[in-house]
Amino acid sequence: MLNLFPHPIWLPFSWLFRLGVAIKNYLYDHKLLPVYRAPIPVISVGGLEAGGSGKTPVLLALIRYFSNRGTTLAVVSRGYQRQSEGIRCLKEEADWRGFGDEAYLVWQKTHVPVVVGKKWRAAQWAAENLAPDLLLVDDGFQHRKLARTVDLVISSEWDSQKDERLLPAGNLREPVKNVRRAHIWLLRQRKNPKVPYDLPAFSFSYELSRARLWPDRRELELSALKQKGFFLFAGLGLPKNFLESAKRWELSVVGSYFMPDHHSYVQSELDWLVEKSRAAGADFLATTEKDAVRLSGLALPDYSLVVLEIECKIEGEDYFFRKLEDRLFGRTFV
Repeated sequence: MLNLFPHPIWLPFSWLFRLGVAIKNYLYDHKLLPVYRAPIPVISVGGLEAGGSGKTPVLLALIRYFSNRGTTLAVVSRGYQRQSEGIRCLKEEADWRGFGDEAYLVWQKTHVPVVVGKKWRAAQWAAENLAPDLLLVDDGFQHRKLARTVDLVISSEWDSQKDERLLPAGNLREPVKNVRRAHIWLLRQRKNPKVPYDLPAFSFSYELSRARLWPDRRELELSALKQKGFFLFAGLGLPKNFLESAKRWELSVVGSYFMPDHHSYVQSELDWLVEKSRAAGADFLATTEKDAVRLSGLALPDYSLVVLEIECKIEGEDYFFRKLEDRLFGRTFV
């Protein structure tokens, strides 16, 4: 997270934030606040960090896994920065602005219904109106009013998390030790995680699965991309993850520019990015799938715009899904 001021200035606010988090969790831990329990199993895909930990690729991996087994699904999302109110269900082509970029991307790639709204109310609506076999909740770890059968937490690597501070001095939504509330922990690193908490922990990484020219979506040969220069841009919570992944994919990055997470682009910004890319001598101007959603409606440049599609690779994937299903079919709520 980029901080505009040194840590000491923000520390008192982080302490207040920590106190608020502790009070809320105490009330839920001692059953002093009401909880909605859906009549079907619920998997929450949440995180400790304020954006950028990689929840969407993991959510898509879960959708693929359960869809391939014939499980009917519905996804519940807050619909961050959507331009609508109340509960809305995305089941067919619509303006992404009414649902948010992440919710729209999930539907676009899977055609699984996505219900946006206040999470517990959206979950209740989905259970009553769609009757799926399983509910997947996007970014639900802190939303404790909705009970879940499996709490799956996603985070950056352990070494970068253990000393991180809470908002606003750092990037954490709650102390790392609170991960003990989860059932499975996925860490974005390429080696087996060794963490000091007694819960199953798995490592995962982003893998480049496809690269498509935009807007015709023509697929490019991945091996040929290693000979080209890229100018990367995106609106992400943790842009360093994108840069590190590009390096690991052996892409030659000649320049980059990053906006705030969920940034809504205007035409002048896209035109400026094209000029920056040309000035850097890049062969391609490249971005993420989520950013491509937010580019819709703009006049795309007469230039090679490439959308990089990623998937998450979980180390020990078979064992991961076995642990998840053990918990899921036990139907134990928290």
